[in-house]
This record gives sequence, structure tokens and C-alpha cells, in this order.
Amino acid sequence: MNDLISIIVPIYNAEPTISSCIKSVLCQTYTNFELILLDDGSQDNSKSICEKMGYTDNRIFFYSQDHKGVSSARNLALRLSKGIYIFFLDSDDIIHPHLLELLHSLLKETSSDLATENYFYFKTEHFSDYADRELVYNEKDYLCLPSQVAIDMFMLGQTNTLYGIGGIMLRRSIIQSLLFDETLSKGEDTKFIYQLLLQKINIIILQKKWYYYRIHKKKAMQLESCQSIYNCESYIRDNELNSDRLSNALLKENYILKLMCEWFILAKKEKKHDLCRYLKQIALAEKNLEIYPLSNLKIRIKIFIIFHCFPLYEIFRFFYAI
Repeated sequence: MNDLISIIVPIYNAEPTISSCIKSVLCQTYTNFELILLDDGSQDNSKSICEKMGYTDNRIFFYSQDHKGVSSARNLALRLSKGIYIFFLDSDDIIHPHLLELLHSLLKETSSDLATENYFYFKTEHFSDYADRELVYNEKDYLCLPSQVAIDMFMLGQTNTLYGIGGIMLRRSIIQSLLFDETLSKGEDTKFIYQLLLQKINIIILQKKWYYYRIHKKKAMQLESCQSIYNCESYIRDNELNSDRLSNALLKENYILKLMCEWFILAKKEKKHDLCRYLKQIALAEKNLEIYPLSNLKIRIKIFIIFHCFPLYEIFRFFYAI
């Protein structure tokens, strides 16, 4: 238990949840950590809560900056951190008291580069009623993923744990100069993880739901969020295509087209005219890509109907699974 673990928590208007988040870290059986709380210009009482809790434990380090986004907050925290291992935690989530100890031991024992675990999704703030407090684990409780298997699972969308940064522990050495993309408001963690996977790292997935992920009420779609996600997914698709991994690029292209359909349907329903205009622009751009004719025919038909004759789509959807 000699290795220092830096726990990075970006914070923005997290007053209702930040106390329980911090308490779950202070309850860890692995005690050699620094908890870096970085407030990204919160307008509620998050800052005062963090400052007060910082007085109770010298392993807590609180910093603040003007509101620049979660990527900027994580990047600054990375620069300030000193640990051999980095663990990412979101301010509205909670972790099992044995999580840090187990992830650290798995990384050491298997010489892997990145470790994560399954999520337990909950809506209530009273997470203790749901927490898996089981302490016993054995070799069947985790999966070792060689680098290529991890990339394949990522591209196929077979594991949610590799799309969000919350709950991931990794060796500082594999980060090198990599930073979160500060131009993205959504999908920045997916892009970061993808860039890590390109380094051919080995991964451990703990088969325990020891990361408690808080589900919030679904918010209305925003143009900025859709733009950010599209930019992230397009980056991955283009990089796979340029690296001569056509099958992976097609998986991403089909996923992007499906997203565009879903977004446009919701945007029409919510009368988001600016979002509809944006989606029509990228739909036109997609059709001009060399990879587009290779994408799934059924999806291309759906794209055509939705973006060129939406009333016809509303009729067809009652008779066909399009």
C-alpha cells in the first residue's frame, strides 16, 4: 500500500452530491491517496463544502478555476497530481470502500495498465440501500483483456465501462502527454479512453458493481452536446479509417448515422430548430464521405426518409421497424 493514488474529482454545481462522494473516498481501505477536488467555477455551495471537508483530512487538496469545462478541470488536476496511479471519480458518484485497494492490487498482480469495474446505476441519493458490500472475491471476479480484445470490445460497444472515465484507474506512465480534449463538452472521456487504447494497453475489468453511478433526470437535448458527441465519434471513425481498420470505421459510421436519426426525431418532437438545421448539415456532409456508401443500407434508407420526408417516416414507423 505504498503507491500513491491520485483521485481526481472535477466539480461543477455539485452541492447535493459532493459530500457523499468525498465520504466514499475517505472510507477507502486503501489509505495512501491524495484526493484532488477541482471546482470548475461552481455557482452553488460546492466550493464551501469542499473547503470545509478539506479541513478534516490532510489528503484532500482543493483547487478552483473559472468555469472552463470538465476537460479543463481534469487536465489541471492531472498536472497537479503526484500519484503513480490515477483514479477518476465524478462528483455525483460514489465508490465501494474496497474499490481502490482491489483495483490497485489487480494492476500490480497482472501488470496491466488500466483497471475498471462494473457500474451500479441508482436514482436515489441514499445509495447505501443498494451498495454491494460483499468483500469476498476470487479470480473469476475479473476479466483480463489483451489490448486488441479491449479495442474490439470498445468498437463494438460491448462494455459501458470503457466509454466513461468514472471508475477508471490507470498507471500514470501510460498517460504521458495525453490530455482531455477541451473543445468537447460531451464525449471527451470516450475520446481520451480511445486514445489510451491505441497505445495497446492491457485492461482489467472487475466483475463487481462497485462504482455507483447516479442517474439524473433526462435533460432536453442541446445543440452543443450533439455537436460534441458527433465530433468525438467522427474523430474515432476517421482515425480507424486512416489506420486501415475499415471494419471498425464502419461500426462507428453506422453508430453515428443511428445517432443522427435519433437526434433528429427528438429535435423535431421538441421543436429544436437550430438542432434540426445542424443535423441536416451533417447529414449532407455524411453523404459526401467515401465511407457512407459502405454503411448499412437499412440505416441509409432511414436517413433518407427522415431527413427528406419526415412525415413519411412517421407513417412508415407504424408498419416497419425502420
